Amino acid sequence: MRILHIAFDDLSLDFAWTVHIREVVTGLAKQGHSVGLVAVGKKKPDWLEGEWYPLPRPATRAGRILHHLVGSVGDLRRAAHGFRPDVIYYRGI
Repeated sequence: MRILHIAFDDLSLDFAWTVHIREVVTGLAKQGHSVGLVAVGKKKPDWLEGEWYPLPRPATRAGRILHHLVGSVGDLRRAAHGFRPDVIYYRGI
């Protein structure tokens, strides 16, 4: 199955929720699924075996909010169109 996991977090940070995302994505890949990951960052995480769709990290809080509300729709559309997932997995606020 092709699974696109969406996270609006910077996965280079070592917080509980980023560790959780890493474990879910690697666990799905170990089960044989093709996993695409949409997340904040410039560089593909070393642990990611699947496709990487980076989101920009706006400098200001207002910029991040605006991007999440408006700009990310285009980013997500491009990722979904490029990856062609069977399932889109999103967990967050």
